[in-house]
Amino acid sequence: MNQKALVALVCIIVLVAAFGIFLFLLPKSELFQSIVIFRNDDIQPWFAFDRLAEVNNIFIEEAVPVTLSVIPFIGNHTLAEDPTLVDYLKNLARTHPNLFEIALHGYNHQLLSDFYSGSEFGDLEYPNQYGRICLGKNSLKETLNVDPVTFIPPFGTYDNNTALALKEIGFKAVSGDAWFTEAYYNRTNPFILQEILHVPASQAFVKNWENHTFHTLDFLKTRFDDFYKNHSVYIQTIHFFTFTIQEKLDQLEAFLDYIKGHERVKFMTLRSFAEAYLDGKIEKTAEGWQVSRLTFGFDFGLDRKVTLCSETVLASDPKISETYLEPICLIQKT
Repeated sequence: MNQKALVALVCIIVLVAAFGIFLFLLPKSELFQSIVIFRNDDIQPWFAFDRLAEVNNIFIEEAVPVTLSVIPFIGNHTLAEDPTLVDYLKNLARTHPNLFEIALHGYNHQLLSDFYSGSEFGDLEYPNQYGRICLGKNSLKETLNVDPVTFIPPFGTYDNNTALALKEIGFKAVSGDAWFTEAYYNRTNPFILQEILHVPASQAFVKNWENHTFHTLDFLKTRFDDFYKNHSVYIQTIHFFTFTIQEKLDQLEAFLDYIKGHERVKFMTLRSFAEAYLDGKIEKTAEGWQVSRLTFGFDFGLDRKVTLCSETVLASDPKISETYLEPICLIQKT
């Protein structure tokens, strides 16, 4: 070995050793006053694609992670029928794997019961709920090559059968609305029940759904500050298609900057929060949230155990007016 090669080898060994010492000396966890999660709902085929891209670009520029809740079937369309959206979501996974999570947002976002003012899942029989969730998950897996573990129930409502079906199919988290979990479970903070982490949404951007007007920026700041002062998890929901003018996009950017201006705030996706919480890498303390330094970023769950809906049979439920598919699901290892 010549002298130059020997010097290079010694330098590499020194650098590796120094990096190892640096990692060893780092604190194994970090304390945050609040955890913030953004949820972008109602992504679906053939719908407001340009607005979706504009909103996502803000999260990319701000380097803030966000959970994208995708509806796999809507009207007469399936996710696979919209190649522009499919390619776009796949590209997000490749180019920004630590920023975007793909979550399942129901089956087709239809009102199927009057459970708590309306639900796609609440008060439906267990086989119906199981089938709709399983088919939705299978669609995301086959179309986007992602294995979702977060479920966003349409209309923010669900019941114990929903949670049970989610557990059996391999989900880890469900995120309904806080007003609902307070009424149904008497809880508004994250909680574990039926081995599923329930993460209630804290606040929506939209104030009036008839004309899509937003809450004011000052109102949103006050809402966040209340959660921040109480060391709480703050889950902000947005709906990309409501960002119809530049002023609304500017408000989102200003709100993100406002949150980022606070000390000890941890931005996460629902998946990264749920997996770390369930694995004991995030712990609530009197001072805030102790987060393991191993909890960085997010993975899309490839090569995990996957539930595939392999066979379907027709069935009918007297509680609803439509016929639904009840799948027979096989657990497979990839």
